[in-house]
Amino acid sequence: MTDTIDTTETARQERLLRSPSVLGYADVRSVRAGEAITFFVSSADGADFDARLVRLKSPAIGPIGPAFREVAVDAPLDGSHAGVHQPIHIGSYAHVAGPLPVERALSLSALVFPTLLEPSARTIAEVRSASGARLVLRSSIDSLAADLIDSDVVVATAALPGLTERAWTEVTVSLDLDAGTVSVHTHQFSAVGHLPLADRGVSAAFDASILAFAGASLTFAASLCDDGSHHLPSTCFNGKLESPRLARSAGGAAVASWDFSLDIPSAHIRDTGDLGLHGVLVNMPTRGTRGAGWTGDHLTWMVDPAGYAAIHFHDTDLADAAWSPTFTYDVPADLPSGCYALRLQPSDDSTPEFYVPFFVRPAVGAPTADIAFVAPTTTYAAYANMHLRVTAQFNELAHGRLTVLDSTDFLLLRMPELGKSTYDVHRDGSPVIYSSMNRPVTNFRPTGRMYKLCLDLMIIDWLDAMGYEFDIVSDDDIDLEGVSALAPYRVLVTASHPEYISRHQLDAFEAHLEGGGRLMYLGGNGFYSAAEIPPDRRDVVEVRRPGQDNLWRVNHAEAATSTSGLPSGMWRNIGRSENALTGVGFITQGFDACTFYERSEASRDERVSWIFDGLAPDAVIGDFGILQGGAAGYEIDRHDVTKGSPPHSVVVASSSGHSNLYDLMVSSILDTLPDAKRTRDPIRADMVFFETGHEGAVFSVGSIAWAGSLSHHGYDNSVSTVTKNVLDRFAQATPFAAPERA
Repeated sequence: MTDTIDTTETARQERLLRSPSVLGYADVRSVRAGEAITFFVSSADGADFDARLVRLKSPAIGPIGPAFREVAVDAPLDGSHAGVHQPIHIGSYAHVAGPLPVERALSLSALVFPTLLEPSARTIAEVRSASGARLVLRSSIDSLAADLIDSDVVVATAALPGLTERAWTEVTVSLDLDAGTVSVHTHQFSAVGHLPLADRGVSAAFDASILAFAGASLTFAASLCDDGSHHLPSTCFNGKLESPRLARSAGGAAVASWDFSLDIPSAHIRDTGDLGLHGVLVNMPTRGTRGAGWTGDHLTWMVDPAGYAAIHFHDTDLADAAWSPTFTYDVPADLPSGCYALRLQPSDDSTPEFYVPFFVRPAVGAPTADIAFVAPTTTYAAYANMHLRVTAQFNELAHGRLTVLDSTDFLLLRMPELGKSTYDVHRDGSPVIYSSMNRPVTNFRPTGRMYKLCLDLMIIDWLDAMGYEFDIVSDDDIDLEGVSALAPYRVLVTASHPEYISRHQLDAFEAHLEGGGRLMYLGGNGFYSAAEIPPDRRDVVEVRRPGQDNLWRVNHAEAATSTSGLPSGMWRNIGRSENALTGVGFITQGFDACTFYERSEASRDERVSWIFDGLAPDAVIGDFGILQGGAAGYEIDRHDVTKGSPPHSVVVASSSGHSNLYDLMVSSILDTLPDAKRTRDPIRADMVFFETGHEGAVFSVGSIAWAGSLSHHGYDNSVSTVTKNVLDRFAQATPFAAPERA
């Protein structure tokens, strides 16, 4: 007998390993019925593609879970379309359109702090005339050079030895067309390793008759392409710039002076001179960062702007793919609230489809349900295009196994221009501070690994399967509208991992509970880290982690967010612990195996025993699950009154028996040291209930893995039963009465 090869299945598997050739994104992640959403699509090589609007019901996670379900939604954009390739120009820079008040001579100076010097030259500044002549100040590991270029021909070069990495140097480049000279001078502003300071200078001569510099523009940290429509990513500078000044001649008075300590929350740079030659920042370089004048006397730019008068540019910054719009979809006013997506794939079906998900809320004035699922769009943004899973040196240690790459990983590796997440670092080692959803996002899709959106779709799938009427509201909506976005709903059901939350969002959740609302926290490591959403860039999230851990950590002197000036980091360190909101707080994580819950003696009390109606008194809860075999694990939270859990909150069940990998990732050694009062394993997930005192209540499971157990055995299981018992009671109008204090 000869074994046969299923060539059809082999071809299918090979196709799934290929990177999608049609990519897209949307201008918003949440839209009301009756409003519009715009999509941006790029097709490799301009190939034709097919588009289809679908409603997502359950994720594509393979045979271990419910089948992938999407329902087609008729839309005018459905069908085949001619493709257009739209490139992404990654890297940040600043641009002053001008025209600069220079024609025959100029002198440009700035403080420069390189953070990554390489053999290839990177642009510190470029002056470009209307005729195309250019003066380019560029830096490499070997040299600092000023190139005078006309019609792509280098007319003259003045070069010095390279700058010192991570030291401030004042650099001046001067051009005199009448004298026919270009020069560059340096003054090292600060010593590194007690090296002696030395001023250097060099000039080069050229034939000035062929040049003109009228109508010039100015670009910092990159060079523009020939037509000036965009920058050249290969020229982007990695480092800080501060205090640029422009004069009409060497040693002359400044005609323009850009003060980067002004307008720090914005994407603008301000010229303090009389001409007002203001500029714009592209792709959000890091602001609120220490400059040459920082003394250490103050730790925030809000108090000492002059100490933070630098902008840190990176060649891996990306705030917007800046594609041209492809479709605008007018969402029907009667379209039900839910999770939808634009599905894109090449017309020849040669590569996998790419999904662009979005959430639809009820139309303004339309009836709403009593239950709302809160989509954690702030967390999705913080994790968008995370390279860490592939590039981090500790991955295999943390997971207890070899890292297996999937199509999402391959796509990021093949297309670095898609940018990074706030879990990654720039090439100079500095943390990524800003992350945008205005680009193709590889890990915000209903396919691939069982995490984030895929796991959250398991909760949506369960709500559908149980027959609940519910709406979807996103973090974006809450940040913009506050508690009014939550006002129609009695019950809020969280996602599996609502880790990042802005002040507006946290305020709204607290106001919801103070108004008698109920909260079901069906996840782990939630409400943990502060994030900021700029009011003028709703697609962007800013995340800083001062002293939070050894990964992606900003210096404690740069902990104030640039977009608001407010503190960043863990909410518990800011003084608003997640324990106070949910009754539990993050303790640790482990990525090898999950366990289950066992009921506590306190759970027998009639105040909370209804949570377990329909289960045997000694039944364990969640000894099964799609995510590593159990309902308790992955990232887990624990009850702790000393960290803010309400004193009257009840631990109704806890997990135990987690592997040693959970010990490796524990948030604090003090959380695991034994003491005489501890009678339970400190490494555990706690299931907690408490009344709010405002006729509402909170129920928390403290585990990311919970959602992956809901569908087990056709939704007939202990995790599903507990969740249904709580949701049914929370959805009732009957108020909860908090116990009186003894």
